[in-house]
Amino acid sequence: MSPQKTSLSFGKIFLVLGALSVCAPSFADVKIGVVDVRKVGEECTEGKSIRSKLTKKIADRKQSLESQRDAIAKQGDELMKQESVLKPDALQKRRAELQAKASQLQEAAMKAEKEIAEEQENLTKPLQDKILKIIAALAQDGRYSMILHKDAILWSDKNENDLTAEVIRKINGK
Repeated sequence: MSPQKTSLSFGKIFLVLGALSVCAPSFADVKIGVVDVRKVGEECTEGKSIRSKLTKKIADRKQSLESQRDAIAKQGDELMKQESVLKPDALQKRRAELQAKASQLQEAAMKAEKEIAEEQENLTKPLQDKILKIIAALAQDGRYSMILHKDAILWSDKNENDLTAEVIRKINGK
């Protein structure tokens, strides 16, 4: 390669690097914060209240379904005891009724699970919106370039930009 072509190549490289250094923001100006959103949801007053409501609702549904299941099991035990004295038609009819009840119980369990998931979504959505608004305000006030979910960070040498406690404090109104 001739000396003239080499100097042209280096010239182009320096031109590109110079343009990038002028256009790109300084890495010293980048300020990154982190928030453990799961921890905020678990530790804030509103999150605890939501968890308490859901836990109670789940326990109530579970108790109801278990009592229905126990009733079906009892009927199954009774049917087994009567199996030798029942006519084949009556036995078949009772088995079909018991099977239908078991299917209804399974459908009720799936419906309850779906309802609880919807209830959880309805209860947590307003809290999630509050959390995001508070994070946005903290980002603007603290001049953060970005705020990441703490689970997205594999390693960090500093915890000074962890805003989790501040978000919890603001949600609780303190």
